[in-house]
Amino acid sequence: MPAIPCTEKFIAELAENENFPSNFYNLIKEHSCYLVPTSFSPDCQKCSHVSFAQAELCLIKSLDECHRLCYRTLKYLLLDHILNSYQIKMASLHHAYVQKFKTPFADLGRIDPKCVLDDLGYLLSNNLELPTFF
Repeated sequence: MPAIPCTEKFIAELAENENFPSNFYNLIKEHSCYLVPTSFSPDCQKCSHVSFAQAELCLIKSLDECHRLCYRTLKYLLLDHILNSYQIKMASLHHAYVQKFKTPFADLGRIDPKCVLDDLGYLLSNNLELPTFF
């Protein structure tokens, strides 16, 4: 499907939403967001969604080594069995950037079991249904 780049005005309006994490406004402006068609059905209520894929990728790449290992471990254990990749990514981003969890393992290149358990707890407390990060 073709993606339509969002205008700066649209991004500014999105940022006014109370659920939008304001500290990521500049990241969204830098990487933009896109309207992606989801359906062309005549009775479509919501025929497109806003994709923040580029900004999400930037955040995933900027995770410290411990959180990156946690994300990869969860993907290995759960992907396609219980959850999809997007759900795991949203839980990992929430844990690292919203909860701002600091781990003593961040610079040691080791996984912190607390990170894995925290991400799993977040997923389960939301019945495996997560809102978008932005």
